[in-house]
Amino acid sequence: ELIRPSVIRKNPIELWMGVTDVETGRVEFYSSKDESVGLRDILLASANIPGIVDYKSYINGRLKVDGGVVQPIPYEFVTQTLGFEPRDVLTISSQDNEYVDPPLGFKAKLLFNRPYPTKKYPELNILLHRTHETYNRCAELVRREALLGKTNLIAPSVSVRKLAEKLSLVPMLNNEFSMSMEYAQVGQLAAKNYLHKISHKRFIKNYSTDQKTYTIRNNVAS
Repeated sequence: ELIRPSVIRKNPIELWMGVTDVETGRVEFYSSKDESVGLRDILLASANIPGIVDYKSYINGRLKVDGGVVQPIPYEFVTQTLGFEPRDVLTISSQDNEYVDPPLGFKAKLLFNRPYPTKKYPELNILLHRTHETYNRCAELVRREALLGKTNLIAPSVSVRKLAEKLSLVPMLNNEFSMSMEYAQVGQLAAKNYLHKISHKRFIKNYSTDQKTYTIRNNVAS
């Protein structure tokens, strides 16, 4: 009920959403301007993290899950397929620049395998077990190009867990899949500390340090 396709489609900023086909294991990207596919179906599928959500999502009759299974950081899709210049891309990370994604633990494997058994969906499970490798490769690419000034990256200055401990948020993080407003504030802090660095660039306009407001231009990817 909260999803209003007509409002999203009318927005001048084009929204791209990634999903993974459960049977083929391939990632697919859909545009909010593509009216041949139900926008609500795409949004539900792109948020369908295997083993975490309890619903099945379909697009044109095919079972789909979160696109992050195959491309956790779609930087190469944005720069190579969509053709954005790296300097016009803003990547927002929930982890600090020293973070290395570990392989799936035993508990996570059980959670993922329950709704999507390995025997029935072998391609998907192979990709799930390699997600950390894909994430680490893409993260390293973005970090390296950001250091060289070729692209833009917003990331916490310290690890989320260390900052959470400092802010007494450890109980919230004991469940690795839980989220909270406090966790979101960690990202907001990182963003506010970075916005002044990119306020002069062409994809940020009307930036006000005093009012802490800004407008993102239409021809950017983030």
